[in-house]
Amino acid sequence: MIRPARPADQASSDGLPPLRPDGDGPRWRRTVVAERAGEVVGLASMQLDPVTESYLCEVAVAPAHRRAGIGTSLYGAACQLLERPYRVQARAMASQPLRRLFAEALGCEVVRHHPEPWADPTTTPWQQWIDAHPVPGGHTALTLAEADPAGVRRAWLQYDEWSHASVGPVRPHHLVDAWERYRAGLDADTSTVVVEDAAPEEVLAFCLVSAQQWEGRTLAVSETAAPDQEDGVALLEAAVARTLLRLGARGVRRVELEGHTDDPHFPVLVAGLPEHDADPMDLLALRRPAAG
Repeated sequence: MIRPARPADQASSDGLPPLRPDGDGPRWRRTVVAERAGEVVGLASMQLDPVTESYLCEVAVAPAHRRAGIGTSLYGAACQLLERPYRVQARAMASQPLRRLFAEALGCEVVRHHPEPWADPTTTPWQQWIDAHPVPGGHTALTLAEADPAGVRRAWLQYDEWSHASVGPVRPHHLVDAWERYRAGLDADTSTVVVEDAAPEEVLAFCLVSAQQWEGRTLAVSETAAPDQEDGVALLEAAVARTLLRLGARGVRRVELEGHTDDPHFPVLVAGLPEHDADPMDLLALRRPAAG
């Protein structure tokens, strides 16, 4: 049986993420579940991204119940709950091949690619890379705690607006709220921004570290504030190097550098990194099921 999720529901089957509550307004979310013999064996959630006017979809089915059409039924039921004709998107990492296969079965196209390299700043090759990428002359690297808050916010809003161009039509008035939520979860002492000495209130590149880990990974968003930033690769490398230096001093051994190929500087940075593992991710646009 496919039905809307209830507050009392629990994803009791192995392989399912915890159920998150529904919401309305800018943080709109709806979830449907598949139930068998009183047990939740699958779920599909849709969450509105008001910045890009798109929905982010997640579908999960317990391993023992896969290949029975449950995922497809869940996706169809979740799509029926959508209030607007916005694009439906999903994330698929290399470490999640079943997600990619499922998306391809539904019909999908790649919207954006994220290389997602992993760094271990406690090892010699990475320490050598850090030493080889100082801050360019005329510039200074600051921690987030040291930087001008208004300047950091301006840089992030500027970056987020142009970087979402491939994802959907950007609604800038929602970006400020998105920044405040994101900022609250950052590690201000290891996150780095690079500024020009002549205008220290203007952030040119950044490497922003999430305070909480995900599956043992410390996530660090590494981007330039503008896609046409002069000396953007060197500035971005300096921001990443200073962040890795601080994380390495803490003994952090798996840093996932989050960036994407829409920023022309990030792929160049990745190509020059020491040998590394990675978990590349694609943002996918999913085909909606036909009406009826």
